[in-house]
Amino acid sequence: MRNKKPTTDFFRLIFGSFFRWWWAAITGSASIASWLFVSQKGILLTPFIFGILVLLGSALLFLVSSSVYQSWLIYQQHFTRLRIAGFQKCDSYGGEYVFLLEGKTGVAEGTVIELKRFCAGVEVPIALVEIKEKNSKG
Repeated sequence: MRNKKPTTDFFRLIFGSFFRWWWAAITGSASIASWLFVSQKGILLTPFIFGILVLLGSALLFLVSSSVYQSWLIYQQHFTRLRIAGFQKCDSYGGEYVFLLEGKTGVAEGTVIELKRFCAGVEVPIALVEIKEKNSKG
């Protein structure tokens, strides 16, 4: 169940509320403040104030880029979850059927997981599965 345009949806989710509300509030208040409080001569920036502004801008740029990177890692983990690759008859392990799962996660053998599926728009549990062994694909 991969989304057809996951990257654009991801950026829309991450930046949507910020640019809609916060960006409008920050730029709007800065525009009004500059119109009300700045004289016609302009503002003289001393080297110290300019350095502080550069430092704050760099810190803001670093925080934004690191939060985008961290959110991208979280987003990518969505596609590394375990997926059901097959369901077949098997007389091993003391049961009738075996689920074949694939994924890049490091789930330990002996772990019990719950399998869920969507039915009429509702997520419902369908089975409890114990991880028994891994092959070369994981």
